[in-house]
Amino acid sequence: GTPEGFQFTIRDNTGGLQVFSPSGSFGYTVKEGDSITVKGVLGQFAGVSQITFVEEIDVHDSNASLKTPVIVQGLSESTESDLIKFENVILVDEAEWPLIPLTTNQYKDVRVKNKTGTFILRIDSDTDIDGTIAPVGYFNLIGLGGQDDYVKPLDSVYQIYPRYKEDIIARTQKVLTMEGDSIRVFERYTDSTDLITVRISNITQPTLIEVGVKSSTAIEILDFKFDTPHLILFAPGDTVSTFKVKIVDNGTDQTDKVIVLGFKNIPYGIITGEDSTYLIRIIDDETTGISDLEKELKLSLYPNPTKGLLNISSIQKLEKATLFDVQGKQLLETSLNELDLSTLPKGMYMLTLEFGKDKIITKRIVVE
Repeated sequence: GTPEGFQFTIRDNTGGLQVFSPSGSFGYTVKEGDSITVKGVLGQFAGVSQITFVEEIDVHDSNASLKTPVIVQGLSESTESDLIKFENVILVDEAEWPLIPLTTNQYKDVRVKNKTGTFILRIDSDTDIDGTIAPVGYFNLIGLGGQDDYVKPLDSVYQIYPRYKEDIIARTQKVLTMEGDSIRVFERYTDSTDLITVRISNITQPTLIEVGVKSSTAIEILDFKFDTPHLILFAPGDTVSTFKVKIVDNGTDQTDKVIVLGFKNIPYGIITGEDSTYLIRIIDDETTGISDLEKELKLSLYPNPTKGLLNISSIQKLEKATLFDVQGKQLLETSLNELDLSTLPKGMYMLTLEFGKDKIITKRIVVE
């Protein structure tokens, strides 16, 4: 309201109207729950139906029960001057929240979003909301539907006006984290990382979480193996899941590599904790160009570089050879010890050789 007048919303079983007077209170002090009769001229302002030029206000009763807020997913003409409720919304930008009390007759628009889109929450200086801490994470929101549209056909710029702090209702947060923040692994002596732990809290329905590579200086297949996206299905009540990333000993001297894992396509309604990424540093500790496993197998690939034929020699039977390009696309798979690469474009490829359980070697192959 204004120091000289007032502005409030009334409702009956047919709908709602805004009541506005720029000056004069007509002997009435606005109180939520009053049953009143208002006499005046019906019009509109900024797209909202309104009683203006108020002539008289009569109070019949007090402390009437308010209607139960209608749960909505968006704002429209149908939500104007109605008591409505959004469930499971979140601020678009916490910095928009008015941490400092507003001056008289001022308001602050704050963007809020839900599953269906973004809308405006208008905080008025007449409430006790400005000057408070912004809600953290997801929350429920109650308020009066409104509009502030000055351009015909007056069918946009809808808003919600919370009445007081109690209209902003905290929810139990569903928090997703990746435990720990980094790990070092030694390429020569480690075939995988330790278990990496993903935790989630307070889920009440099956929830699919994706873990992927956010950034990497390592090359998949050549330096590590990790099926992406790595999918984790949490059932209600589940809180923990673990996985590993396989480290490949390619038997050549290289610089150390870094892999950053993170969550992708996080389901709506879930927030990430402070630990939402995981850094893996691969220490390339090769001292020679030949790994211990290669020595054990007496492995030899020749000629490399090759113009076409590539021979694989070892004292143990080759179970499977798989060739990939540098993007990780599989090009061929065989158990033969001689590969014909003559149809491939010139360039570098990765050849993964499997000689049995835990005896896997990946080598660079160059086709000239």
